[in-house]
Amino acid sequence: MNIKIIFSAITFFLFSVCSSQCISGNCKVGNGTFKFENGSIYVGEWWNDEMNGKGTLIWADGSVYVGEFKNGLYNGEGTYLDYSDNKSLYIGEFIDEIENGEGTKIFNKNDVYIGELREGKMNGFGTLIKNGVIKNGYWKNNKPHNQM
Repeated sequence: MNIKIIFSAITFFLFSVCSSQCISGNCKVGNGTFKFENGSIYVGEWWNDEMNGKGTLIWADGSVYVGEFKNGLYNGEGTYLDYSDNKSLYIGEFIDEIENGEGTKIFNKNDVYIGELREGKMNGFGTLIKNGVIKNGYWKNNKPHNQM
């Protein structure tokens, strides 16, 4: 009998730790909290079993995205704090989880870029403050292009 209890407890523990599941609310249509197999947690709006609308996604490494979602991806206005190797903060527009549009990015602990981004790179008009030096002008693929 003790073996059954131990087996049940282990099965319950493994299921709750290792599987994706809606842990509160409505994760199909409405507002809900969902825990993914990788340890990430999403709290926010759902539509057709996907993250859609406003929400917060927290990864196991401490990285956080707060903003708009569309079809399960972050799209629209949002803030992404990256605690992985990059350690950066981006506030601005996203398209399919990529920095795209107007935004502000802080990276390498104290470098700041304010301006246009395309596909995650500085593209268009913007200002880069790096090591105390300010560069205004146009950028193409993270490189100065016709600087002022």
